[in-house]
Amino acid sequence: VTTHDVPTGQGTLRIAHLNVYQMNRRHDEVLRSAIASGADVLSLQEVSDEWADALREGLAPTYPYSHVEARNNCYGIALFSKLPFADVQTSGVEGAPFIEAVVRSEHGPVRIVSVHATSPISYAHFQRRNALLKHLATTIGARAMPTVLVGDLNTVHWDRAYRNFHTRSGLQPVNGPALRTWPSIGPIALIPLDHLMISSGLGATDVHRFTIPGSDHRGIVADIHLPAHAS
Repeated sequence: VTTHDVPTGQGTLRIAHLNVYQMNRRHDEVLRSAIASGADVLSLQEVSDEWADALREGLAPTYPYSHVEARNNCYGIALFSKLPFADVQTSGVEGAPFIEAVVRSEHGPVRIVSVHATSPISYAHFQRRNALLKHLATTIGARAMPTVLVGDLNTVHWDRAYRNFHTRSGLQPVNGPALRTWPSIGPIALIPLDHLMISSGLGATDVHRFTIPGSDHRGIVADIHLPAHAS
């Protein structure tokens, strides 16, 4: 469990992140795991057409607000929320989509950015990942508001790309390098590919990982603490 600075007079927004693994057929078990997280907002990745159908059917009763960008190349992405969206859109850089949403919390609007960066399996993919991270840092910095970034960034805390993104965006990491999420093999996971980051003025507690049945990733969940009347 990790604790990040918590503002006084706060409200709480629980966020969970799941890379479901596109080839995974254990839809019902994953849905139960997602709902059991108790999250107000779910970020989901590797959402294919098949997964999109399963998510909409299984999550709608609990999460009535959703935005789904289904793709069959392992880069589909989705947000499901108990809170309404004031705004939500899909953007992309170098073929990698990300969702930028503003949710209406009782303490004011909160921007959620859900990202699945390109895996740097070749130099061209490495350049695409870094281009996305650079674009996101600029986008986030251009609009000052309470922000949570969540996703599989396909980088680790000690990578220069991660450090540059952290510096340029101004976002603070919630999960440290000890919170390893991939590959999930039995009771262990080896490296921290999945991340939660927050803007100045927000805090986080109860940061932990959880099992996603059938996936090669572990999920991450955290309570994000908002200052009163966030704006």
